[in-house]
Order: sequence, then C-alpha cells, then structure tokens
Amino acid sequence: MGITGAYQEFRDLVFEAKNLTALGHALSRIAQALECDYYAVGHHVDWGRRTPNAFRLQNYPARWVEFYDRSGFGGRDPVHRASARTQSGFLWREAGHLIDFTASDARLMALAMRHGIADGFTVPANVPGEFQGSCTFATAPDNPLTEERVMLARLIAPHIFEAGRRLVGNGQLIRNARTARLTHRQRTCLLWIAAGKSDWETGQILGISEGTVRQHISDSCKRLGIQKRTLLLFLAFRNGAISFPEVPFH
Repeated sequence: MGITGAYQEFRDLVFEAKNLTALGHALSRIAQALECDYYAVGHHVDWGRRTPNAFRLQNYPARWVEFYDRSGFGGRDPVHRASARTQSGFLWREAGHLIDFTASDARLMALAMRHGIADGFTVPANVPGEFQGSCTFATAPDNPLTEERVMLARLIAPHIFEAGRRLVGNGQLIRNARTARLTHRQRTCLLWIAAGKSDWETGQILGISEGTVRQHISDSCKRLGIQKRTLLLFLAFRNGAISFPEVPFH
C-alpha cells in the first residue's frame, strides 16, 4: 500500500472513533502499521491534577510514565518545549535547533532511552484557547525511524489530535469562549496595557479617563471569568481575545 492509501486508511480509523478508548485502539493499529513501538497524543499538562477538557493517550512503558508524572517532567520535557516553538513536525534529535538544549534535557532523554524509548517524531498541536499539545510516534533503540514512516506520521498526526479534542468536548469549550468576547473598547484598552502603557497613559491615548480605563479592564476580567488583573493578559492571549500582532509596540 502506498503513502496515499495508508493515509486514507489511517484517517478513516481516526474519524470512526466514537470515544477515547476507540481512538486509543485506532492509534495502536496506526503505530503498528508504521512499525513504531510507541505513540503519545494529548495536551501538555500536569497529569497529577484534574484538568477538564484535556486528554492524553499513550502506550509508553508503565514504569516510565509513572516516573515521568511523579517527577513533574511535563513542564521541563524538551520535546514539549520544542513543540511550543514551532507548528512543524520534528525529530527528537532536532529539538536542540528549536530550544536551548541543556544538560538536564540530555539526562531526561537518556533516562527515556534506558526505559526503551529512543527515537521519536513529534507534531505540535497548539490551538488558541487551549493547552498546548502534540502527537508523537516513537521507537525502541533498535528500531530507527524511516523517512516514509515520518511522512505518514506528519500527515495523520493533526487528525489524531483533532479527534481527541472533539471527543473530550473542546469544540464546545471554544464555542463557549467565543461567547465571552471582549468589546471593542475593552480590547483596545487591553492592547495598550499589553504594550506597557499605564491606565493613565492608555486613557490619554484613547481620550478617556483613567477611571474609565480601569473599569474596562475590570469588566474584561469579569467577561473572562477571573478576579485578578495579573492573569488578564495571559488569558486574553491564550484564548485569542487579543493577539501579539495587534499590540501597538511604539
């Protein structure tokens, strides 16, 4: 079967999944067809805590997963950090081109190797308003990835992650977020605050009072469901209420 036929077969398997268990079964079949030993798809979150609308499917060795989660490696994982820097798929050995690859990163990858996980190809999945994520296919030390397998993984990975999002209800999550859009004036005030302007400076720029700016910021917090102003910019960027290209850096 050629690449096109394999891709269509994989896509059908993913689309037919009605729940995460079925998606996991589809992933197992896809990994086997790719002659990969492992797969991992999901959001990059701390799995020691309950995180609504996040998901993870993987078949890494149980001892490695337990050690990884217990040690809190999720936030330090060089593959996860590299995923946040690109939208293109990359081989694990290429992560050093995307991030500052440290001695700690090298030790973590060596630990993974000791648990039987050697080579991997990861496709980032960074959706505005959600936790960052990725889809990975990996192999054991005696099973290096081939160009054809990497090509197929690159093609099918976005469909796998999208299926997981759908099955945990993130489509509804995004629709709910859109109902909490900021008004034009709230967004304008927030963009100037993001540019480093004070409430007074923002008021001078927009021709409104400092108190009115504060009120717009307060109302923005309420719309995004938070109480602390310190979280406002972070959440506004994360859920797409504002974007970096809009910030008036001058």
